Formats: sequence, C-alpha cells, structure tokens
Amino acid sequence: MLTGVSLLDSQMITVPRIKETKIQFEWVLHQHLPITDENGKIITDFFILRVLVNHLDEAVFDRKTGYIQSQSLDPVARLAGNQYTTLGKEFTMIRPD
Repeated sequence: MLTGVSLLDSQMITVPRIKETKIQFEWVLHQHLPITDENGKIITDFFILRVLVNHLDEAVFDRKTGYIQSQSLDPVARLAGNQYTTLGKEFTMIRPD
C-alpha cells in the first residue's frame, strides 16, 4: 500500500472511503461554478455538492444532540497559500432571532 490508508466500499457511489477518517461523506456534484477575474480568466472554482450519505465515528459525533464534537477531531484548516491553522479556544455565542 503506497499511501498507508485503508479503503472501505461506499454505499451509494463508486469511489471508496478512507477508513482512518472520522467523518466521511458520499456526495455527487450538484453544480460547478468557475470563478473569473475582471478579464474573464478562471482563477478558482466553486463546487456545490449534494451529500447522499455520511458516516460519522461515534468518537466525534454525539447522536443524542446531533452535534459534531469538534474537540475530538483536532481539525486543521487552510487559510491561504501555504498557511494553515488549528482550532483555537471554543466559545458559545447565542445567535439573535
């Protein structure tokens, strides 16, 4: 195995899932929108996906509340270029109605 990951069959699509991930989505493309600059050159792409089924590890998903337990994920987010960040201090803020 070249990549060091294990594959699992998907339920609704032909592409396999990666066993070692805590959250897995099976999806199909709903819409692709190329984003252009003022000269009409495509500079990035925006994809809208339709999730057919998700697979959530019990270690990161609380079925009772229906929430992802983000502290269990140790997520990494891409900012821009080669810059990445990790999840900092979490807090709760009540949204206005």
